[in-house]
Amino acid sequence: MNAMKGLSASSSGPDIHKATCEVLDNVDKVTKAAGAKTKFEGAEEMLAVRDFAAALMMARCSDKVARNVVAAMSGAKASVLNALYLKVEMEQFQKQGLSRGLVQHAALQGASLRHMISTLNFAAQIRLGTAPEGVVEIPNANNPDYRTINSQEVVSSILNRGRAAAAEKKAEFAKNAVAGEGPLADKLRGLYMRFGGPEAYEPEKRLATMRNNIIRSMLNGSVCEECKKLAGPNPRNSQFVQDIDRNPFVKLPNGQMLENHSFDGARDQLAAFVTNGAKTTYASLDDVEKGKTHILMAILNQKTLTPLQSGETVALDPDGLASQIQVDGSYTWEFSVAFKQDGTLSVTCKLAIANMHIISIPGENGAEGDFIEDVNPATKIEMAFTLEIKADEFNRLASLDYSKCDTAAIDRMIADPNVKHPHSKYGQALGEEFAFKTDNSKVKCTSSYMITVA
Repeated sequence: MNAMKGLSASSSGPDIHKATCEVLDNVDKVTKAAGAKTKFEGAEEMLAVRDFAAALMMARCSDKVARNVVAAMSGAKASVLNALYLKVEMEQFQKQGLSRGLVQHAALQGASLRHMISTLNFAAQIRLGTAPEGVVEIPNANNPDYRTINSQEVVSSILNRGRAAAAEKKAEFAKNAVAGEGPLADKLRGLYMRFGGPEAYEPEKRLATMRNNIIRSMLNGSVCEECKKLAGPNPRNSQFVQDIDRNPFVKLPNGQMLENHSFDGARDQLAAFVTNGAKTTYASLDDVEKGKTHILMAILNQKTLTPLQSGETVALDPDGLASQIQVDGSYTWEFSVAFKQDGTLSVTCKLAIANMHIISIPGENGAEGDFIEDVNPATKIEMAFTLEIKADEFNRLASLDYSKCDTAAIDRMIADPNVKHPHSKYGQALGEEFAFKTDNSKVKCTSSYMITVA
């Protein structure tokens, strides 16, 4: 709290700002050292942690420091400064050339600084025994200078804090994406450092959202294509039939496994699953029940591994300017299926790639990347997704006539240079009838992707 010692009622706005920044940084160091940052990542949760840390720090200050804080933080200059923080927080301060990510990082800094002024003022008054009942609120929006505040020194400081926060978050994001150390790990982390630009806001959340959307979108396409075959005159041309002879590892409820080497046997098992045991053969199903069985067969095959493998690298490069991470190694994969209590279908797919000896890392903006041989075979990539389809949407999808679905529209869309991020838009190409409904999480996808370098 040493930054507070020099404050007084006559302190300038920039001086109060500098002191508040220093205290905020110290409070964050305390919370991080205590482990709070690993448990409270959300901005709202961190406010409460900062309140607690600031109150503890203020409780150890002298009466003189507490009086200085109250004098500075309750004055007109602090009120104007607080209004400036609010202006930045509400993203009303825009400067040409600023990235969206930087504006968001700066907004978070503005919110944190505004909150810290109120916290320090209130904690100091508690320390002196002069705090009123309730929380002290410093005027801001009603300040007559609210619309005209433009302190370049303070704003530049907040933007610099935003840049520093962005760089720290980006480095942490890349480090968490790739476990291990060494040249290979550094090259792989370079992919993540490029994602979203240097000032990307919440890059881990943004990448996860994009990856989920891409996997769900590509699954939409493969489900339509496979259901078209399974409901047609030659169902044995489907990918599911080919994979039955490859010993697929599919877990059914009650410890059962999907039968291998028998298309009819496996199909009958799935028929019993979709009817909760009421019917035990595919031939006894009605059309909608057969449609549900087809959807499961369309997912429970190796074709589903393509969107799972593509999800991460396509999300890292959504316009396809670079090739994907290419790996030569051994693949192990498994599925599990279940119905939740509310009737939602849940399908989980896990894929692990190990014993690799070659890995190709894409370059930036289509440039030649790195082709690395003699990779430590203990290096591995583990990925998974869970697709959940609500009961009413499962019924709707199972009732469709997939012979009318123009699955070739996906290839036309991918080939169209005017379509941005095509892999997340398969539903648009297929049309409203055949697109997964994503409103109210009717079709929801969650996923994970982790690289461990040995």
